[in-house]
Formats: sequence, C-alpha cells, structure tokens
Amino acid sequence: MGELSFIFKDNYDKNNLVGVNGDASCLICKEKDFESLIEIMPKGTVGYIYTIQTNLVEFSYILEGIIEFIDNQETIILKAGDIYFHHSLNQNHMFRVIEDARVLNLNTGPYYSSYEEDENHLMTVLENLQKVDGDTLNHCIRVRRLCLGITYFLREGFEQLDDLYFAAIFHDVGKAKIPPEILMKPGKLTTEEYEIMKEHSRYTYEMIKERYGETIAEIAFQHHEKLDGTGYPRGLKENEICLLARVIAVADAYDAMVVTRPYHVGKSIQDAIKELRRCQDTQFDSKVITALESYLRTLD
Repeated sequence: MGELSFIFKDNYDKNNLVGVNGDASCLICKEKDFESLIEIMPKGTVGYIYTIQTNLVEFSYILEGIIEFIDNQETIILKAGDIYFHHSLNQNHMFRVIEDARVLNLNTGPYYSSYEEDENHLMTVLENLQKVDGDTLNHCIRVRRLCLGITYFLREGFEQLDDLYFAAIFHDVGKAKIPPEILMKPGKLTTEEYEIMKEHSRYTYEMIKERYGETIAEIAFQHHEKLDGTGYPRGLKENEICLLARVIAVADAYDAMVVTRPYHVGKSIQDAIKELRRCQDTQFDSKVITALESYLRTLD
C-alpha cells in the first residue's frame, strides 16, 4: 500500500543523506537515477500530491519556506530541511504554502505523460480564445487556482482532485465555438444571443468528453447550474449538482466580479463576497463560499 511519508530534519540519520547538486541533501536510494527539478512556490499556492499506481518514487526536499500538508484530515507543517516522499499513493494529499517556498523534487521518472497531448490540445484552444477576448485563458487559470484553494478548506472532494484540476481549467473551452460578435459584445445580449452564449456549456462538455471522458466533462457541464434550479443547461438543483461543479461556480463568479475588463470595473474582494452571500443557497453553495473566504484570507 502506498503512502506519503514525512521526515523532519531533526529526526533523520544524516549518515543516510546524499548530496544533491552540492547545495542540498535528500534521503534517496543510491542505486536509483533521479530526475531533479527545483520548484518555486509563492505563499498561498495550493496544490496536491496525486494518486498514482506506479513504481515511480518522488522525494522532495524543502530548501526554503513553510508548507502545510493535509494527511488524513490532520495538518502537518514542514519547514526548510524537512523531506516528504511518496510511492504508489492510494489517496490524494493537498498542501498549502504558508511562506514562499523552494522545493527540490527528485523523481525516478516523469508523471502524467499520458495527459500531455490532450492537455496541450485544449490549452491551444484556450490560447486562441485569449487572442480574441484577452482573458479567457488567464481566467481559467485563476479559476483553477481558486478551486484548489476552496477544496483545501472544504476538506471534501480530495478523491476527485484530478477531475477538478482539468474541469476547472477547461470549464470555458466551449466558448471557442461561440461567434466572436456575441462573445465580445460589450453591451447586454439579446434573448437570442444569450441562448447562443449558453450553448458554450454544451460545447465544453463535448470537447472535454472527447479528451478526458464523461466524469470530467460532466463537472464542467454543470458549472452554470443553480441550487434553486434556475441555471442552465439542464435546470439541475441542490444535490443534483455535483460538489466540484458547485466549487467551480463560486470560483468562476468570484473571478468574473473582481477582475477589471474593458466593459467591467472589478469589484473589491469584500463586495464580491457580499454578492456571493446575497445569492447563497439559491445560486451558490454557502459552504463553498465560506471555504473561498478562508482561502482568500491566507493570501493577505
């Protein structure tokens, strides 16, 4: 059974340490060849160590900073000099960077190579949209970041983090099939134009399903549904809307409110949260809003 393990600098046997690049040490097996990468993560970064059944092993040595991990719903604080490593995990583990961090990662092989072609294809679609409207790709990246932050404080949905990761970044990819004159219209859309715009959810579903399958596509498909059943495309309500779609809905609406665009002056964080609260339990899930507030406080 795989597990995530932690080794604190005050407790490990330095005779078992091997120098890496002359400026760091990591507990590693001398007979293995490791690929190394130094990862820089600013304060507020939220991420996860994902479930993967493989013979690959990853060791990570914290060079600078402080990182908080969730391990079986308990928090563990790691600082410079501490190590974490994993092999064939059977569950995802989330982490949050408390102080700007630099981490030396050593892997026995690359991860996620099977996803690269599909991810690059849909990222190209978002990049082309970015050229049209100037923000779709950036918006999707921000929404994914917010979704991970929300999930960290929800303490729910950890088993579907991969699904959330891809559903969040590609939740608007279907806008590529909306006519630019409607997508970029500065004023209010007509009823007919709005019906056309709403079709982007269905296009998104089709495009994601082709690359990632039904589960991830369905999460993205639902992110414009509302708890009271007045959303689209299917008028789902309450628990008919999956948790991860409710997370994307809050992150999507928040980002749309606080970012200034040519046709919209961004709201303050406080005013955006106030608006989300006004619509809680009719449009948005109140516990998701609470988790967003907790995450935003960590960015101060």
